[in-house]
Amino acid sequence: MVHWDKDIQAARDYFERKEVAGEIRQAAERYLWSPKLKKTRRLYVDRGIFTFCFADMLDWDAARDQFEAMGPAIPEYPWVLAGDPVAHFTRVRERALKG
Repeated sequence: MVHWDKDIQAARDYFERKEVAGEIRQAAERYLWSPKLKKTRRLYVDRGIFTFCFADMLDWDAARDQFEAMGPAIPEYPWVLAGDPVAHFTRVRERALKG
């Protein structure tokens, strides 16, 4: 049996580590925030992955920027990792867009 609450907390603990958050921000700087960013079909999926990470890092500004760039569609991955992907995506999106 999977215990999503425990798994979600473990993920948050991981992503809130300073060195992990730093690596994710460095990757975002080289990719998402690069002036050379190319808008490919893969970008939508990658935005979803970065948004998931930003939310677990509690970086709501970065998450909000990516939600706004993605629009209303819900990418299945990585949100499915949190159990109910639609519910988790919706909760996180609402929190991020609050500002």
